[in-house]
Amino acid sequence: MIEKPTPPPVPDFIAQMLRSFPTSEDELLPQNSYFNYVLYYLQRIKRGKFLEIGYRKGVFVEVCKLLKVPSVHLDVTDKLLRASPTENNICLLKDSLEYLKYNRDIFQLIFQDGSKSFHHRWGECKLIRENDLLDSESYMISDDLHYRDCRRAFDKAISELQYEGIVIEVRGSKKKKRHKHKIGILKIGS
Repeated sequence: MIEKPTPPPVPDFIAQMLRSFPTSEDELLPQNSYFNYVLYYLQRIKRGKFLEIGYRKGVFVEVCKLLKVPSVHLDVTDKLLRASPTENNICLLKDSLEYLKYNRDIFQLIFQDGSKSFHHRWGECKLIRENDLLDSESYMISDDLHYRDCRRAFDKAISELQYEGIVIEVRGSKKKKRHKHKIGILKIGS
């Protein structure tokens, strides 16, 4: 069973980077933000890599560089990218399903924040499980579970792929007050 983590406040050196990054830091800095949960697990990576599906502006590219965590960041466009990829922190313009079909790297953390369609989210979960891209000590965080298709794929991953999972309500955007922002954390069941 996965226990709900309690992320500490964002460290000063990361908060400083966020303040200079072209993003809404007030959405990322609060202790109960999705960013803080991803950061919590990123800081625990001792071996292995981080995979981000859907990088938009690339804030986690910069975080991984600061934490010295090797990473791969996927998206279908880089029009919004504001980060600077490196040899150890790679940004790829590639559909996630295409990448996951052929990739054989093992990741210690995967952040699923790309497509909101059931087909894509479920396909990602299946390929990650079928290709053993997570080991027994690794986690996958699924963002946007307040969207029906994202939640459906998350629940199906638990019921059909033997993941353990929890759903956490996090602080969402001030612009989107009509729904509660939710993330899910998955781990391979024991």
